[in-house]
Amino acid sequence: MRLKIFFFIFLFFILSIIVIFYGYFIYIPEKILFIRLNIFFQALMIASILSLSGVVLQILLSNPLAEPYLIGVSGAASLGSVVTIFLSLKPIFVYRSIFSISASLIIITIIFFWSRKKNFFSITKAILIGVSFNALFSSLIILLQSFLLPNDFYASIRWLMGNFDYLTFGEMLLLLSGAVAILIYVIIFRKELFIYQTGEEMALSVGVDTNKLKITGFLVVAYSTGISVSISGMIGFIGLIVPHIARIIFKDYKENSIISVLLIGNIIITISLFLSRNMPGGTIVPIGVITSLIGAPFFIHILLKNNIKT
Repeated sequence: MRLKIFFFIFLFFILSIIVIFYGYFIYIPEKILFIRLNIFFQALMIASILSLSGVVLQILLSNPLAEPYLIGVSGAASLGSVVTIFLSLKPIFVYRSIFSISASLIIITIIFFWSRKKNFFSITKAILIGVSFNALFSSLIILLQSFLLPNDFYASIRWLMGNFDYLTFGEMLLLLSGAVAILIYVIIFRKELFIYQTGEEMALSVGVDTNKLKITGFLVVAYSTGISVSISGMIGFIGLIVPHIARIIFKDYKENSIISVLLIGNIIITISLFLSRNMPGGTIVPIGVITSLIGAPFFIHILLKNNIKT
């Protein structure tokens, strides 16, 4: 296990050097270095948020396909951001963050309470409600975009596909708060999440407060995902495939889930970042397109090879 972790740490280090210094291995201008570092650290925090959110939701919902996008959290955050553009609210960063985070928190709260009946939480109902909301939000986003001016329409489309731009200090702090929030949750509730994977009844029998575990987890995921979407748009498949890849590579995944998930997630986002910004002709492809192109075929391969049960 340790050897594998060291190998992937070394791989991540090499990939990081390539992404940051590509094309300037002899000398890199200070301004370009600063911009690249800004975008690189942004990508790492986004990957950490999405990867850990995927782990948390897959455990709490006992479903290997669970991720923020599936249950409508990402869709709610995206709708909040598009509403900000539609209403032309300024400063856009402030209102986009408020609307995205608020929408994510509201929808996860609705899903949680609608899925409960006499203190029983229905995982199936939660997922189905989330999928329904996701479809609704997608339709509302398209509806609002149809009324936007051409420039705003193009900007919203490109942003929704996932994009990393230079962030101000305030934006970086907000993104950092989202990454820290989900990381703290996973660390504090590490034992409870580990036990919960054996089943909710088993967790209850050993004294785990499953309601507290779920409520806190859902709220933290909603908050962190809302921030991620408000800043970088929709970046698909990270939250879905990273936990599965980590389980395949690391045999003692449950005991080292945090380290393994963070490593795999950051490696994938680093590769995607490099590919998105080094296409022929100097075209910058939205990061969400790259992650989907990598993630979709890979996940289909995992499903067929390992017979993942849903």
